[in-house]
Amino acid sequence: MNSENNIFIPLIGKNTKKNIYDFLLNKNTKYFTFDSQNNLTYNEINNQTNTEEKNESNINNKSNQELLRNRINCKKPNSKSKQVINVCKTKTYKGPLKDSNKKFNIQEKKRIINVDSDTMNLFTQKIINILFQQNKIKKNLKIEHFLRIINNNNKSANYLMEGNTYSIKYTEKNKVLKIFSLTDYIDKIINKMDNSNKILFNNNIKLFVKWIQDIFQSLDELYKNIRFHHCDPKADQLFLLGDLQKENIEKNNFNVNTQKIILGDLDKVTFSVKLDDICYRVLTSSNLNYFRRINFMGFSSTAERMRSEKIFRSNNLFEKACFLVSILLLIDNEKFKNELEQKLFEKNNNQRLITIIFNSINNKFLQNKKLKFKDRRSHKKASECINEESLYNKGKKFISNSDECSIIHFLTKNSSNSE
Repeated sequence: MNSENNIFIPLIGKNTKKNIYDFLLNKNTKYFTFDSQNNLTYNEINNQTNTEEKNESNINNKSNQELLRNRINCKKPNSKSKQVINVCKTKTYKGPLKDSNKKFNIQEKKRIINVDSDTMNLFTQKIINILFQQNKIKKNLKIEHFLRIINNNNKSANYLMEGNTYSIKYTEKNKVLKIFSLTDYIDKIINKMDNSNKILFNNNIKLFVKWIQDIFQSLDELYKNIRFHHCDPKADQLFLLGDLQKENIEKNNFNVNTQKIILGDLDKVTFSVKLDDICYRVLTSSNLNYFRRINFMGFSSTAERMRSEKIFRSNNLFEKACFLVSILLLIDNEKFKNELEQKLFEKNNNQRLITIIFNSINNKFLQNKKLKFKDRRSHKKASECINEESLYNKGKKFISNSDECSIIHFLTKNSSNSE
């Protein structure tokens, strides 16, 4: 096999399932790669991806217990997934409840790895950490991943993933808004904007075009490396990071590139890894039986059906279409929506992609646009506006029996992958 561009992770011990889970929680992960001359390079990652994030993480000699005690003014939002979540000023801590059921099953015959939703989040973010470390994802892109794992001295959680708290501080005169997601930005800024202010209007269009391009690029990087599919694609899952002052936007005194959008909420995803040269699809176990039932009854959405698919799709156009449609569904400012669509078309590198996506949108879009704002937010409302089959070349939806399923290779004692 061609070793270049692949990342090899040796597993020590006989129990592969336990070894992979230990790898997920390990503070220091050792792996190796080959360069274009087939030279071997050993690497170590301590859950940080670049200098900027190392500085942000404030890692010092304090114990985990002391760090947890020092978290002040943190909010504990309600979690549908029953996670422990603490949102603090600069950091967010997430983890499964103490003694919650952990599922991790490797089914060799079916070539799938079933995990619980908490482990899926951990698994995905761990892999993303390594992809950033190895420059497999462009540094200008933002995808949710932890800075480190706190895995002891906590009474409420089995472990906590410490990550950055994402938000945009939007200042208008003396009023400061903290905006967490693209949904919030649409609701609080775009839908209430004075369109007569042309500079403000045009600069917000530039922001949205840039954000949509970045999300598409993030999805492409993940699909290229691990055949990743986001199975809950909606504007709520797109977080924002930056600092905006309305006065500066009106004066053209701001940098579009410093206002970041983050692809997040990674517990409802699928992706691929290799075990000794054999492709395995990683799925959330709690989804499988549930989605078999609702699929049979015809109640599931496309995104929900994707969560139990054992082979990856031939492209990631559905997620792109669903994210974009979700954004457009939420924009009540029709002038802004129409201008955004036009600007997306004008981008030369996006013309064909945007044309395919817009041609896939059906009449359900106009029906769902009439719903209340809160009722338009789900991925279901976005996905039912898309003619899914039109997104695949000659109807070829899936790729089967492909060796090019992932650059992440787990090696057991019987492996010959490194040869």
